[in-house]
Amino acid sequence: MRLEQALGLTLFLLPISAHGQWNPEQYAELYNGCVNSCQSNARLTQSERAQCHAICRCVADRLQATFPDNSEYRRTFALLQQLPEQKAQIQMIVDKCNERFFDRPANRLEAVK
Repeated sequence: MRLEQALGLTLFLLPISAHGQWNPEQYAELYNGCVNSCQSNARLTQSERAQCHAICRCVADRLQATFPDNSEYRRTFALLQQLPEQKAQIQMIVDKCNERFFDRPANRLEAVK
């Protein structure tokens, strides 16, 4: 799944729900970008695509809880290759959600160029 692309493409507009300092628009941007990317992924089955909303909610909620400051998350994601500990932290969040809904880890995260 190209969830990592959705995260990267939406990281500049990111928000998160009531857990952190992400506003509703930021959260919706990440969540909607994730869902769109997930549902357009040709490698997923129809039943897996039905899980896109749940996996994206999982990722968005966990990212917000881990990075309550949205701008910190955006900076971290933009510099992903230079911050191995933070990259591992974000990868673990995405993997846990992917494993929960798809029984496999996510693709490796890459920073957006």
